[in-house]
Amino acid sequence: MFLTDAAKNTGLAIGRILSYVQFFIPKISPYTLLIAAFIASMIGIIVYFATKPTSSDIALSQLQLFNGTISSLTQERASIKDYLGTNELQSFKENAVLVNYAPLTVINAGYLGPADGGSFDPQALRLSLDLGFRCFIFSIDFYTGLQKDSKLFGKPREPCLLYRDQNDVLRSANSGDLKLMFNALAQQAFAPGLVTGKDPLILILDFKNTPDRVQNQQEYIDFLGLVSVALAPFKSTLLTTLNTVPFTALQNPGLLLVQPIEDLQGKTLVFTNANTDVFTDPLVTSELKAEKNLRNYIHGTFYSSSGDDIPKDGVTSIAPKGTQLTEGRQRVSYWLSTPSKNLADAQAKTNNTLTLSDYDTPYVNIASKDRDTLLNTYGVQIIPFTIFDTPAALTEFMKTWGFYSWKMKSASLQYQVVKAVPPQVISKKADANQGNPKVPSLNL
Repeated sequence: MFLTDAAKNTGLAIGRILSYVQFFIPKISPYTLLIAAFIASMIGIIVYFATKPTSSDIALSQLQLFNGTISSLTQERASIKDYLGTNELQSFKENAVLVNYAPLTVINAGYLGPADGGSFDPQALRLSLDLGFRCFIFSIDFYTGLQKDSKLFGKPREPCLLYRDQNDVLRSANSGDLKLMFNALAQQAFAPGLVTGKDPLILILDFKNTPDRVQNQQEYIDFLGLVSVALAPFKSTLLTTLNTVPFTALQNPGLLLVQPIEDLQGKTLVFTNANTDVFTDPLVTSELKAEKNLRNYIHGTFYSSSGDDIPKDGVTSIAPKGTQLTEGRQRVSYWLSTPSKNLADAQAKTNNTLTLSDYDTPYVNIASKDRDTLLNTYGVQIIPFTIFDTPAALTEFMKTWGFYSWKMKSASLQYQVVKAVPPQVISKKADANQGNPKVPSLNL
């Protein structure tokens, strides 16, 4: 908990006063001093709560901490269009598809920090956008147990954003309201004044807890339905079709990954680790309002790439047998511990799969050298960053992407796009037979 200087000083002052009183007026009974001490304690508590920093105070403090760093970094941003025009990418234009790019990714989107007692605030989203982040991982959770302040945490068992430590202990001083956060991001992500305002936007709905989808199916449906309703502000930018090919509701997830990134400008893509199969059941959908069908927003599902390394969130699962894996997730240690003899197999996993690297220790940023290995040795695309680390760590992280919000994989790790060559039409002037050449015969 936070204890302000005013509360501390008040407690110390009252303690000194009682000591002086007992020294100079020794005839005062212990009972009287006990009452005085109780009154002093009450005064201290009142002062504490009167001066306790609000979530807005915490947010302001965090913004001031990063102000100088943010200002210098945001002045250097450039768009995906600028990136595609660089000499570096001219040789790989044909491979400029989604799966070949690593976007600047922020985890715990909406959380300003600090780690202990920090605040969720929409200003964190604007800060992230200004820095160039175009991939946002939202840690969707819910709380149970004792009723919390509804002004800070909303209702129990309803989806919200929470920050927990590695021991699953709640550390945030408030929760992030999904409607408030999604609305703020939708309004600002494609703003004309934003340098990267036409770049694709990627949302990853990373559920940390949900009601049991088997034991409490209706509660599970309602829970995901509330998230779906909160996503409404993204309807106008949600990628639905390209060249008449549908992509929402988990249609053609593999084909989506090989779409030219230039064609995805101004579009929002939504991925999740939650199982949305329940929304394919006619008995469910027949009684469900369309706006509560989360599957209608989803472009792909993140499964564990390995049965030996399933996240402990209880939501992420292994891809069902026969499912083509298009989005996968693994911990950093999985990649870094890969034997050299298995390197080619590990690289093949990211070649045609959008891959997310999970932290080994929740929300402790990946070391710089390990980020480089993930990106340049294995081709991992989604490498998250917690923005409330130190300003120095933020500056170091941004160096990997330079001026841009996207980093193209090195040539050896790229998915190779093979374009179909249309059959050549022979001109009627090509020979004396009006474009119908005769195949010569062999006279033996």
